[in-house]
Amino acid sequence: MLDFIAAVAAGAGLSDYRVVVNAGAGAGQTVFHLHWHVLGGGLTGRMT
Repeated sequence: MLDFIAAVAAGAGLSDYRVVVNAGAGAGQTVFHLHWHVLGGGLTGRMT
């Protein structure tokens, strides 16, 4: 799976990125499933 994420990031022109997975009601999901967020750009908010 991580190879796929690296390929998606490279395809989007990202050399540096973060991967986030939110799972469960406590993470804000209302439809329960697994998905990955590939985020480029600088850190913001609580991540700094």
